[in-house]
Amino acid sequence: MVVVAKIEESRAVEAAPNGLPRLITKDVLWTGGCLDLMFKGEVVHSHFNNYIIRGKNKILMIDTGHPIHRPEIEKALDSFLEGRSVDYIFPTHPELPHCGLLPTWLDRFPEAKVVGSLKDYRLYYPAYESRFVDLKIGDTVDLGDRRVIILPAIWGDLANTCWAFDTGDRVLFVSDAYALIHAHKPGHCGLMTGEHETPDQEHLQMLNKLTLQWMPFHDVSKSYAELDTLLAAVEPRFIAPAHGAVVDEPGKMTALLQDALAKTFMSTVLKPGV
Repeated sequence: MVVVAKIEESRAVEAAPNGLPRLITKDVLWTGGCLDLMFKGEVVHSHFNNYIIRGKNKILMIDTGHPIHRPEIEKALDSFLEGRSVDYIFPTHPELPHCGLLPTWLDRFPEAKVVGSLKDYRLYYPAYESRFVDLKIGDTVDLGDRRVIILPAIWGDLANTCWAFDTGDRVLFVSDAYALIHAHKPGHCGLMTGEHETPDQEHLQMLNKLTLQWMPFHDVSKSYAELDTLLAAVEPRFIAPAHGAVVDEPGKMTALLQDALAKTFMSTVLKPGV
């Protein structure tokens, strides 16, 4: 996701205070931070998340976090790792909020490997190529008491965007999908969706149009059956996006999101002059 130029009424302003880190479960850490955005003249927040899964034998990081949040992530790691090292780093795709801190973590954890669909990462980070392990959809990373399964991105913005699923705590990591802004108010950052007021459709549409800019121009409802099939197969307890609150009510939020995104496309199709 690139939030640089002004798109409609939304623009990145600066790093915002945040309520992270937070444990989703005792072995899955949610960290990162927020950025300020403008929406209809109001300052709102967007999460820029990354996650750490602590297995019995190995530890895996999902996305690297945005470089602007590096100090906060480092503090969170120090506490969560308890002297252990990160063994694997899984960037969901090669954009700054998702892979921008790869050199930082690879230098800090010299035994760590980068795993995932790494087609073009060698062009970005040639000095670390020997530590890249290409994985295909369906491949797994064994952490000891749990596995992380590489999954196709039903909604992704780059050709090698991937999702992942933690079999231990049944957390589905969805990269830029399920994006959701939240109010710029004390205590709102780091809340799960069930702890917020139910978002209205404009809020759901706004950030998804930023993270996945193709959505207003394609009938996203054609992918709903594929998404529903995936969710039925893995039955996630939580859905963990890169740019939104962790979803603790997957069924409810999926239904709200699908309705809002279908209307995003229809409003584009029916817009005069388009």
